[in-house]
Amino acid sequence: MEAGMSASGYGSPALAYVGDAFFELLVREKALSDGGRPSAQLNQMSRKYVTAVAQSALVNSLLPLLT
Repeated sequence: MEAGMSASGYGSPALAYVGDAFFELLVREKALSDGGRPSAQLNQMSRKYVTAVAQSALVNSLLPLLT
C-alpha cells in the first residue's frame, strides 16, 4: 500500500491478497517456532493451512461460533 493511502482505497481482491500474505506469515512464524525442521517440511506444514481449501475448512468450523 502506498504511504498515506487507506485500505478503503483498494478493492476486495487486493485486500484479500494482502490478508492471505499476512496469514501465511503468521503460519510460517508458527511453523518455525515449533522447532528446527528442513525447509521442505516447513513448507509442507504451512501448506496445510494457507491453501484456499484449508482456509475454507477453517472458516466453516468457525461460523457456528459466530452465530
